[in-house]
Amino acid sequence: MMQAGKRNSFETIGKWTCNLASYLQGLLFEHPLAPWALFAAALVLYLPFTWQYTFLHDEGIFTYDVTRLLWQQPVAAFFLLKVKPVLALLYLPTARLGFKAFLVVHAGLAATTVLLVCLTARDLGTRIPAAAGWMLMLSGGFFVAAVSGFANLEGAFFLALFLWLYFSGRRKSGALVLGLLPFVRHELAVVWLFFLGWDLWRRRRQGISFVLLAAAFPSLYIVLGAWYHGDLLWLIHNFPSSSDIPVAISFNSPTAAGLREYWQRSLLCNFGVLGVLALLAVGIRQRVVLILFVSALAIYAVMTLFQYQRIFGFNASLRYHVAVLPLVAILSAKGLENDHALTWMIAALLAFAVGMFSGAGSWMFIAVAIFLPILMYLGKRWRMNTASLARILVLVSGMGVLCLGMAYGEDFYRQHRQSHRLFHWLSEQGFYHGQPVYSDMQIFRYDECSGIKNRYQLANEAIYWELSRFTNHGNGQYRDLVDALRKIGYAVDPSKHRINRQAVYIVRRCQRFRRWIRLLEEHHPHRVVEGNHLIYYWDVEEAG
Repeated sequence: MMQAGKRNSFETIGKWTCNLASYLQGLLFEHPLAPWALFAAALVLYLPFTWQYTFLHDEGIFTYDVTRLLWQQPVAAFFLLKVKPVLALLYLPTARLGFKAFLVVHAGLAATTVLLVCLTARDLGTRIPAAAGWMLMLSGGFFVAAVSGFANLEGAFFLALFLWLYFSGRRKSGALVLGLLPFVRHELAVVWLFFLGWDLWRRRRQGISFVLLAAAFPSLYIVLGAWYHGDLLWLIHNFPSSSDIPVAISFNSPTAAGLREYWQRSLLCNFGVLGVLALLAVGIRQRVVLILFVSALAIYAVMTLFQYQRIFGFNASLRYHVAVLPLVAILSAKGLENDHALTWMIAALLAFAVGMFSGAGSWMFIAVAIFLPILMYLGKRWRMNTASLARILVLVSGMGVLCLGMAYGEDFYRQHRQSHRLFHWLSEQGFYHGQPVYSDMQIFRYDECSGIKNRYQLANEAIYWELSRFTNHGNGQYRDLVDALRKIGYAVDPSKHRINRQAVYIVRRCQRFRRWIRLLEEHHPHRVVEGNHLIYYWDVEEAG
């Protein structure tokens, strides 16, 4: 009797759990408002990390810096390709509202990207459109980009916006957005070329208007830039590239082994089950799926080549795989429609291979060995269909990727942690007592929680070289931008900098700051070494 009672209790709990799971999967996947629920969930997920500067990173402040440049010198900044003029215009209102406002808007665009991939998947007739949003939101790389300010996130947003406009029948608006993509992220020029060719091939003469609209912004920008620079080939002459950067301040191109490690980390942080399910989409007999798949594959191939050959400044950062994730997420949602048992068996093997290749090793084997039998048993006992099992697999795998991605993405929050440790040490040792601080750390000027009021940035040799190399000295562009940088807290050229003896200078010991170190030591300061940093200061009497 007791055993029968326990069995009945177990069956009751199982039914309740199954009913709850069915209700949640209906609400989060099948309900018409599921995309909007995901939008709200993404905001709830991203905003706390954004507000607390958890993932503050030097690459994340770049877009805000160029937005402030555009506010100070609109024309000079707009025709500097490094600025990404589309992004600078997008965020221009935040130039006066502050860095936190910029990060909040940035997180809002990330949540909107999640919404847009859901809507696009629905317009493509995907059986479970919300799955695309779930998988994008739970990508570790996308999460970090959303809360840190990485400009790669805007690449994902504009790509998702174009896909939604195009596949919802708003082709003219979509064409205009398509024309912006190469100026948001240069690697998205591949998408620009693919969709121009595909639309022209599908619609023949009707596709010509699409091509003209997609070429509108690039043409206008190039013509106006030629007038400003007085050079018809200014786009070629001033295009950002690290091919001729001095060896002393350059980064090394990743080796073949380095690229392999890079892809291992990216598979875990950015893709996980996303990439596996995207591969399944190839089995869907829908022509548009093929163009999406080939576009994504081409972008990753081109970026890998650029990284290996050190072209256009691409290094081995995981953020470079973020902009294309909307394509991968939509393909993943399409992949869920593949109902063949053999295909899902192949998917399981691929997922296992991804985990092993990504460095999870024996932990991946243990997780698969434990999780899959339990999932299959519960599915059989509680009569859950393949679609339900697939959704659970997506959620669990996505959460796993998010957690593991955080572990692999330690560098994304290491900078903020290290800066706080250094500034706490300065106060403890008595070197800081309210005076201005000049630092080599780019996040420093916007780190409001550091407790330091007057914060200034020492530009490294790479920044100085890029500014000198890719701006026009003849028409005053270089002079105007240096002046604008000074107004937002940058000290660009050591030879033009007047040493402030009442300040503390913090400089990293590396080739990129050799001119600053030489300048500072010419003024006979006190010098203290802390880790990899040199701290320079003068006595109060001497400073006065």
